[in-house]
Amino acid sequence: MTPEQKSAGTLAKTAKGAAWIVAWRMATRTLGLLSTIVLVRLLTPGDYGLIALATSFNQSIEAFSWFGIEDALIREKSPTRTTYDTAFTMALLRGLSLTVIIAALAYPAAGFFAEPRLATVILMLALATLLDGFNNVGTVDFRRDFNFHLEFRLWIVPRILSTVMAITAAVFLRNYWALVIGILASRVMRVVAGYIMHSYRPRLSLREWRKLTSYSFWTWVHGICTVIAGQSDTFMIGRMLGTTQVGFYSLGNEMAFLPQTEFVEPLGRSTFSAFAEGRNQDRAPADIWVRIASAAALLVFPAAIGISLVADNLLLVFFGPGWHASLQVVQVLGVLTPVALLGSISGCLFRAYGQLRTMVSVSVGVIVLRLVLLAVLMPTYGLVGAAVAIGIALLVEQATLTSLAFRQMGASLVRDLLPQIWRCVVSVAVMAAGLDWLGLGWVPHVEGQNPYTQLGIISGIGAVIYIGCLSLLWWLSGKPEGPEADVLGMLKRSLIKLRSTFLVLVGRPVAEAAQAPRTPASAPADDTLTPPDARHDGR
Repeated sequence: MTPEQKSAGTLAKTAKGAAWIVAWRMATRTLGLLSTIVLVRLLTPGDYGLIALATSFNQSIEAFSWFGIEDALIREKSPTRTTYDTAFTMALLRGLSLTVIIAALAYPAAGFFAEPRLATVILMLALATLLDGFNNVGTVDFRRDFNFHLEFRLWIVPRILSTVMAITAAVFLRNYWALVIGILASRVMRVVAGYIMHSYRPRLSLREWRKLTSYSFWTWVHGICTVIAGQSDTFMIGRMLGTTQVGFYSLGNEMAFLPQTEFVEPLGRSTFSAFAEGRNQDRAPADIWVRIASAAALLVFPAAIGISLVADNLLLVFFGPGWHASLQVVQVLGVLTPVALLGSISGCLFRAYGQLRTMVSVSVGVIVLRLVLLAVLMPTYGLVGAAVAIGIALLVEQATLTSLAFRQMGASLVRDLLPQIWRCVVSVAVMAAGLDWLGLGWVPHVEGQNPYTQLGIISGIGAVIYIGCLSLLWWLSGKPEGPEADVLGMLKRSLIKLRSTFLVLVGRPVAEAAQAPRTPASAPADDTLTPPDARHDGR
């Protein structure tokens, strides 16, 4: 197999993995919405507030103890039975330690917030943290082997069952314990599902703790930097502008980064596996980086700029007129969001190759820059100044990570990346210029017109301009190999697979019912879930 064929295969596996993760996020959001619609009619806002406070407290403590043990296993070239046992033991010890810490802080936290019920809830959620320590670490093979469909099943089944249990409990209890039951049920069923779907059975061992800790330590440090960076914005805006402005900023930031959270982050999960596989096979990472980034840019770049262009109508449709103050946050950060794609993929490369010190160094420098810019710009420009400060810090961080990644790979942004993405960049620019010229982009909502209609019309025109320009440039360039060909190839394979599935489910039973032999009643079903081969047996 040629290097080009290997890279194409890696790209296809990465895209398929990302699709399953995106499907998980969509399914989770749908289940969350449906359960909320039902539960808000059975519970009070105070019940939700109590659980939100308890979960935020627990998650804040957990965030400072995340070691990235799964990532360490994925990047191991030849993990042994002892490696998996050590990883399980480390995860178990983390769960036990966190449980003790959270339990010890439960009553002081309840006193601090003047909410006596909080202590009991935190103690119960500490039990959920303990359960996480018993998860089957063998399921990391799903990511190692790009079996993300199995990971999807591992996540979705407990999520569905726990949602049903939470709603059932709410019907009978009519209080916040229904939410606690749902959380605990999800954790229990996740543990059980892990051992049903994978044959690995843990043994306690710490023989290879040094090997795993050398990587996990820097994962922990980088995780702390990420938490600090994420919370510093909220803290400074709240301190200098007030809690109301924090709300406007948080919503605008979430809206602007939708392409990042809903596509780039799921892509990063499978991209990390792609780089780890390439590292273990001694393959040069540059081609993998360029092919993944350029193919993803075809979707992320126009989506990010498009959100900025239609921000006012988007806010009206989803949140109503009371959130107009978030408009400029969405417009400013939306324009800069595309660089996050390149930085995120670079981050996956550094994590896969164990270059976490580089990421930590960049993060520390950017945190300082971000705080300085916020302090300088917010007193004069308010929330717009905050958005500009965060946007500049983002641009510096992602550009630095990307430049360092290309230096490590021995590649060139101009020579290797630009020839692949210039058609996308030009098409996005034409889309933005065209909508601006037509008076449809970066303009306020037209009073008296339906925002749903306006959003649909502007989005449709923008999509036609972008796709038309991209297709024309690709055709004029001679239809070269690159992201357009990669994406079309993946779409073609997906359509063929869907067609085959449709024929199997619909066509074949109709056409072959008369000829097919009748299956005995005792025969096992073909779609029975079978655990993957156990790479751990016999070690």
